[in-house]
Amino acid sequence: MGDYNVTALDRKYTYLDTHLSYNLYLSKNHNAFVGLGGGPSFLLSYTKNNEPEAVNWNAFLNLGVALSDNISILTKLQLGVNEVYKDSYVHHIMVPVVVCVGF
Repeated sequence: MGDYNVTALDRKYTYLDTHLSYNLYLSKNHNAFVGLGGGPSFLLSYTKNNEPEAVNWNAFLNLGVALSDNISILTKLQLGVNEVYKDSYVHHIMVPVVVCVGF
């Protein structure tokens, strides 16, 4: 087996996320759901010297609960499909908690 080098990257990124998802409701009253989706995130700002890719494509699995017809809370397991830096093997992995308000 070869040697492995693990490095922690101290970076901050700001992205504008745009996603589409398809939710499957787990109950008759449509208050608990699981969903699949994805979409692009557009880089707005970053720290340090290396410039990341301008667009990061994401895929995600979400679990949520609808509090009313217009408000839901969910958590997403989100994985960046493309590399953050070209030829780096570094990907975004995020688990945000989201409050959704529908109109």
